Amino acid sequence: MRTVRIKGPTIENPDQKKHRLLVFDYALSAEAELEFNTDQIGFYGFNTPKGYAVLLRTKTTDDLVAFAILDFSKINP
Repeated sequence: MRTVRIKGPTIENPDQKKHRLLVFDYALSAEAELEFNTDQIGFYGFNTPKGYAVLLRTKTTDDLVAFAILDFSKINP
């Protein structure tokens, strides 16, 4: 898996940003691509037995931490 920044801020559009999570197989062929907003989902994650965990971000508090599990096991059945 790789996270990549497709577009970054510019002088004309300082809020512009596009990020994608890319999933590859063992032969490094692309299997999945997920566009995400770094204000809502953390840039980095970690593997778990049930899938890939990513941090869900909130602008209201840092006291509450939540994760989403992305299960890529059914991409190519």
